[in-house]
Amino acid sequence: MHTEHLELIAALRAENERLTRQNAELGALRAIIDAQDKLLASASAELAHQEKFLREIQRKLKEMQTP
Repeated sequence: MHTEHLELIAALRAENERLTRQNAELGALRAIIDAQDKLLASASAELAHQEKFLREIQRKLKEMQTP
């Protein structure tokens, strides 16, 4: 093989390794984002539940204050 071909093959292999590492890093970041999304959804659901509970307490307090 010509030297130019060997240099090109080496450059392509190096780029492939870089892209493989970058892909792994992006996969790890995606996993973190997915976990954060699940946590946020759970927190949002809990907040909605607490809001409903507080509205019910307010309603009952108003009923108790009304003669």
